[in-house]
Amino acid sequence: MDNFGQLVPSVTSSGLKRMKKSILASLTGTTLIFGLICWVFRKSSFAIASNKAECGFDADSDLVCYRSDLLALSIAPSFGTLFTASIGVYCWLVSKTVHKRVARTPGGRIFSYYEEAEWIAAISFATEFWNLIVIGLFYSSDHGLDVIIGHGANASLALFCLVYNYLHYYCVYFLGVVNFSWYLLNHLDIADTFHPPRGSLMDHWYIQCSRLFLLSWVVLGFIGWVTVSRKLLMDIQKLKETGMAEKMRCGASSVMNVAVAVVIIQNLVNLRWAYDIATELVWLHDRCNLSGEYQWDVPYCRFFVWPENHMEWYKYSSMN
Repeated sequence: MDNFGQLVPSVTSSGLKRMKKSILASLTGTTLIFGLICWVFRKSSFAIASNKAECGFDADSDLVCYRSDLLALSIAPSFGTLFTASIGVYCWLVSKTVHKRVARTPGGRIFSYYEEAEWIAAISFATEFWNLIVIGLFYSSDHGLDVIIGHGANASLALFCLVYNYLHYYCVYFLGVVNFSWYLLNHLDIADTFHPPRGSLMDHWYIQCSRLFLLSWVVLGFIGWVTVSRKLLMDIQKLKETGMAEKMRCGASSVMNVAVAVVIIQNLVNLRWAYDIATELVWLHDRCNLSGEYQWDVPYCRFFVWPENHMEWYKYSSMN
């Protein structure tokens, strides 16, 4: 029973043992998809990087820069991201079952077991761990330190949820709902490296995708993240102050200190991403409107076509 007298259904055995086959299957599947894409698209026009510096070539070189590995790096882990995002959005925003099945008290939100959260944590751990190892070992120069730390923090939170069966309610949001934004970002990463033909269906999709990413990240990845993080920290503080944490789970106070540290790290990384996104938007505004004329030849400018530019954009794409 928690401090409000409501039953808190919990499972104390390790979820890592229950889900280890699913985790191994996800790691193996992601690796196989990565290798398959690298091989199938090794000389494909879809894998021609727009920036020849990706291959170490000069900009005026006649050599073609094929980077099927970068294409695979964006696509392979996106299946795990889409899986966790779909379950998270459905459970949190659509059916809202996580709010109905979990006791609406600090003890309920911290200690209650939620089966869907276990699946989210398992696949999220596999995806984030894969990203952490592959990017950290082979692509660290192409990604910032904050990206590597972010993958590490998410993998740690997922592992925490699995091993200790804590925070299942919050894992649905942090490892599920927010992944909707990161799934869209995978598409933009592809567009950033492999610019689609102007006026093509993919070009128009990336334009809409960029808007959807920005909206979803602001609502879910920043405002929602800060709100849910604050709720989590308040729940932990209340349980520790009342002494209910130790009564409900022996050693819970020490374990929850680790959770607080991980959440704080995630929030710091989120603030850094907020700064990067804001800086990028300012750069886009200045770069795409030089001398009062919209610069359609700049690839990023085609990704951020605002309503007032639509007629100009369609005229430009039809002429080119």
